[in-house]
Amino acid sequence: MSELADEDSLSLLSHAFNARTVLQGPDPSAPDDIASILFAQRETIRQDLCDKKIISAMDSFEAIFTWLGSLLNYPRNSTMKFMHGYFQLHMIDVRSCSGSPSNESSFMQDPHWQMVRKPRAVFHLQLQRSAAEQFDGDVSKWFRHLIQVKKPPTKTPSCWCVLDGEVRCNGTATCLTFCSHIPITLIIEINDQDTQGHDNNSLSWHFPQTIRPLDGKAEERQGVVYDIIGRAFFSPASHHFIARYITPDKHIYDYDGMKLGGYATVDRKAKINTHVAGTHRLISPPPRYNTCAVIYHLRGGTEAQRYFSRHQMASAQQVCNVKFVASHNGSQLSDSDLSIPREIRLCNDALPIQSDFKRFWAQDTTISTKYVDYVSRKKFQPTMKSSQPPPSISQSRPPKHKRVKLFVPDNDDEISIQQPLPPQPPSLTPEYDFYCRCGSREHGDLQEESEVAIQCDNCERWSHVACQRDGRASNLAKKEPFYCDTPDCAPYSDRVLLAQIRRPERVSRHIAVPMAKRLLPGKGALARHGKYWYPVRIKSCRQLGGKITLYTVKWWRHCSFKLDTQPPLEVGEGDLVDALYGDHKHRRMIRLGRWTHAHEVPQHEDIIANFRHIPYSVNIDEALAPHSQLLTNILEQPDPAKMRNAVPVLGYLADLSEKTGCKQTTVPYCGDLSLTDCAQIANWVYHRIPGASKQIVNWLNCATYAHACTIVIAKRKKNRLQEMAENILAERHSAAPDMDSKSLPTPEEEANAILQAAWLDLQLSCDMSAMDVDVDLECLGILEQRMFELSLAAGAAGNEQWGKDAGTHQDRWNPYEGLPEHWNHGDRDPYAPEFEGELDVRGFHIHSGRLH
Repeated sequence: MSELADEDSLSLLSHAFNARTVLQGPDPSAPDDIASILFAQRETIRQDLCDKKIISAMDSFEAIFTWLGSLLNYPRNSTMKFMHGYFQLHMIDVRSCSGSPSNESSFMQDPHWQMVRKPRAVFHLQLQRSAAEQFDGDVSKWFRHLIQVKKPPTKTPSCWCVLDGEVRCNGTATCLTFCSHIPITLIIEINDQDTQGHDNNSLSWHFPQTIRPLDGKAEERQGVVYDIIGRAFFSPASHHFIARYITPDKHIYDYDGMKLGGYATVDRKAKINTHVAGTHRLISPPPRYNTCAVIYHLRGGTEAQRYFSRHQMASAQQVCNVKFVASHNGSQLSDSDLSIPREIRLCNDALPIQSDFKRFWAQDTTISTKYVDYVSRKKFQPTMKSSQPPPSISQSRPPKHKRVKLFVPDNDDEISIQQPLPPQPPSLTPEYDFYCRCGSREHGDLQEESEVAIQCDNCERWSHVACQRDGRASNLAKKEPFYCDTPDCAPYSDRVLLAQIRRPERVSRHIAVPMAKRLLPGKGALARHGKYWYPVRIKSCRQLGGKITLYTVKWWRHCSFKLDTQPPLEVGEGDLVDALYGDHKHRRMIRLGRWTHAHEVPQHEDIIANFRHIPYSVNIDEALAPHSQLLTNILEQPDPAKMRNAVPVLGYLADLSEKTGCKQTTVPYCGDLSLTDCAQIANWVYHRIPGASKQIVNWLNCATYAHACTIVIAKRKKNRLQEMAENILAERHSAAPDMDSKSLPTPEEEANAILQAAWLDLQLSCDMSAMDVDVDLECLGILEQRMFELSLAAGAAGNEQWGKDAGTHQDRWNPYEGLPEHWNHGDRDPYAPEFEGELDVRGFHIHSGRLH
């Protein structure tokens, strides 16, 4: 907690822990002044809590952890911080109602839902006597049921649509509550009323030594296991608390602040399963004391928290279509971000109700701001009305699609594509769900580049095989699953392995593998252009006449080619090698061309900040070109009153300006457009709209740019938005009773409805930009580390061997200058003999820039 600022509420707790650590004494025979200091510390904490009105008085009596729960919420309704997630669970409530034809409001005649806008933070977990019988007194069963997603929803007495105490909906309602985030320190309290009585609730409950929130060995490997670390006791007669706790070395201590000067004493005969874990009667409790709280610690720490959150949200998306809404900030969410409740939404058949007027049951601002109501997208279709319950909230998803997988067969002379059923990737329609980590979101990218796609076995999205880190999708076993890099899909252990640079276990065996089996799509390699070799990323390969293999490659964009010559897009097998790890003989025969190292490239080089250097694609131009005049008018002469239907963002800004009392121009929405998409759209506006290049500040992230994004989404998702557009037209029709019920909408009205639906999608869709990766930069970084690593494993090949027998590199470039220091593992002397019988000159060298 040392990272907390003094103004943070938990800084009080941090300072207390630090002071307590410094003053930990060795035994009860410590000097009296230490005991007095400990007493003074306790009084200081109480005074601070009293000053913050967290406790009513210095001598007030409350439940053992009530003060901590209040401290986490101090000041009231304050912004949550990263450290709050150390103690709190995040709970999600999803309510559903079948609706009823007898309801007056059309919104309540069909299935409707209500869900919290953000997960609610929960600190106090209390065990009730009524639950002991339901869960056989097993705390582990109780906790697992509390947090799990896949369970039957609970039936509620009535729908939540209530006005002035009167229930306005006759449908059947249920509620599903589950957990999306678990704390590091899990505190389970016994009901306060029971602690005051003689027949304590703790007598009925068994507290196990470990609690496993999830099933499976994978969860245990991730550390998603709670270990019991302490137990607190309360005496109703003396109104006094004592504790028993376990240290990391498994010693058990008893603590009583009124004895031994505040020191804890070790019980060397005590065992966890006899003195801490178990039922109250079986743990040798102190006389006249009852268990009031039990504390568990999450074994895997924050990494286990992240794994659990990804697992739960993946399950929530599968079971009830709940997704997180990520901010479009262009960066991977940090641990701090993941520990703070983020906005969530219902997808698929659920459409949010935007008007508070229609949500008459949400007139209370607390309900209006904390909950979002949804209705069925089909509510305007009379034939679809039904009093039956909505689709089961625990129904399973349809079976997964087959995947297209690239692999290397046993035949050394051939690389082919295996295509299980269906024999081809999905047809290139708007329903084709393509989300690649490189930033491509359009199926056209796959078609134009003739690349192979692979489908994630979890989220079922497709992505480029050649964009997966270090070619990992190119050599999967026949039945091996593939998971994309999104946090909800890839298991943490897999992502840890992916982040590491893999090296051959046996270099001699690696060198003996034919080069064709080592040159896989997604791998980095060196390709010959003229007399020098430059870095490339392999995209695909094909056979010519069954003997010649041609590789489609992408050359590193910062190569310094001689005389501005353009390298070929395809190279033969004889002009391509990998990093030649451990192969010093072949490295000596290769002269390197000059390029900019991966670690020398600015991190944000190719993102929105430099959108001028990211040319727009053909798809972007086809979508925006027909609307160039309208976009020009939005930039030069916006008229919300006249353009409101055709340009939804202008209506949004007008309403927002009226609500806030000041003019609003910034639009914070980008939907699920990737950073690459956004940069290309900005590039198009910059070059194609007259005057845009001289007034960037007036359109970037403003109405012109936002409407361009809306147009792109409308074209890209036209078929998926059609149903929503029909609902929008039906709603407008119902709001105008004088309109002929048989009249058909005009083409202009249909086009505007599609744009309105796209604008709504732009606001609600979860962006996938956090997974965007500069795959070329990543590929080069891995290749260079293998090329220039100085280690015992790399052997003599790591001792600056490139080109020693072939000549100098391009422009006498020194590729070893300024390399990252961690590439030198320090386990091999660079002056050690390279070959058997070579002169050992280690005693004569003067200086080496790479020797540490």
